[in-house]
Amino acid sequence: MATPEQCVFDLDVPRRPGIDDVGGGQKEDDSTWPPNPRTTATAADLNQWQNLLVRFSSVLPMAILQVSFSSGGSPNVDSFLSVKDSSVTVNIFEIHVADGVTIISWPAGTFPLRTVDHTAAITGATPGLIATQSGDHVVSVRTTDLAGVATTYPFVVTIYGD
Repeated sequence: MATPEQCVFDLDVPRRPGIDDVGGGQKEDDSTWPPNPRTTATAADLNQWQNLLVRFSSVLPMAILQVSFSSGGSPNVDSFLSVKDSSVTVNIFEIHVADGVTIISWPAGTFPLRTVDHTAAITGATPGLIATQSGDHVVSVRTTDLAGVATTYPFVVTIYGD
C-alpha cells in the first residue's frame, strides 16, 4: 500500500497510523552504493523511525483541553491541542451540568477509536479530587474538594479518541 498523501488523523475516517502509512518499515540500502552510516541515514535508520512513529502513535492522545470556569460557572476551553491539522474546537461541546460535573462531548468520527479511558487533572493551587468517566464521544469529569463536596475546579482533560 502506498503512503497516504494526507495525514491519517485528518482523513474522513481518522485512524492511528499503521506501518504502511509511514513508509512500510522495510527499506533496503542500495547494494551498489550503500549509504555511509556516519553521514547519511541508512535503511535501518528509516525502518526504525517508521516503527517508532507507529508505536508512539499507539499511545498518543488525540486532544488535550484546558478547561476553566467563569464566575457564573460556565466552562471555557482556554487551550486546545490536537493531532488533527484542522481545529476541531468548534466541534467540541462542553456542558456544565452542576457544581463539580462537566461533560465534554464531540461528534462521532472526530478522532480515531479510543485506545484507553480519558484522563483529567485539576489545575491551579487549590487541592481537590477528580475522576473521569469515558464513553463513546464523551467524557464526564467530576471534581470535589478534599472533603468530598462537589466543587468546580479548572482542569486539563486528555482525550484518547472516539
